Amino acid sequence: MAKVTLRGWNQGFNKVQFNHFLRDRLDLGLAEAKVVVDRILDREQVELEFKQLSATDRQRLVELGVKFDED
Repeated sequence: MAKVTLRGWNQGFNKVQFNHFLRDRLDLGLAEAKVVVDRILDREQVELEFKQLSATDRQRLVELGVKFDED
């Protein structure tokens, strides 16, 4: 498991595509993913666990404008 702390967003944050990313990679429902997006927009930190966080996933988070750290 890879623990990721989402700590904010950069200018150009693509919340719609990030919502799709969360739903695809973490099997979250629409409402659950929206809560995560809303918390990030409110500048709250959110901890998520990925079964595996690939280099492609990391790059996608950067492309979407998400600030994150891995534990």
